[in-house]
Amino acid sequence: MMIKGEKNNQGFTLIEVLVALIILSIGLLGVAGMQISSMRGNHNAYLRSEALQYAYEVADMMRANRTAAISSNGTINYTITATQDPATLLKTGIALTDLQEWRRGLTGASNPASGLPGGQGAIAVVANADNTWTVTITVSWAEGRLADDTTPSVVVETKL
Repeated sequence: MMIKGEKNNQGFTLIEVLVALIILSIGLLGVAGMQISSMRGNHNAYLRSEALQYAYEVADMMRANRTAAISSNGTINYTITATQDPATLLKTGIALTDLQEWRRGLTGASNPASGLPGGQGAIAVVANADNTWTVTITVSWAEGRLADDTTPSVVVETKL
């Protein structure tokens, strides 16, 4: 027996279902956006750690071949890019084979799956007054996702 004015409530209306679906869709889009942002940050951190690894690698090569690394007087600045002629690197005071190996790894020339996108390296060797040498290694790459189009880089300074 139904009382006058009382409605029979048996389920949801179509509008309530549509509102619930819209709210759920917005929530899922937010979760997907956070996942994409996390992946971008993770990839940038990966590239930064790879760049540090390349900088430490060439520093270790220079320590292993210290005589060749410090054979020049004063400051040597040079940049190694994928198009640079390896024969000209011999004049820099660091063993040619070490530089070629570092360049191949940095630019991904030996294995395209490795290396940094647009990877470049620069090394400066400065003779100090106390018979030590300060080496500054800069590794940079092309991120492409940064809003200001800057080229990220890492700088490692050590003594030989």
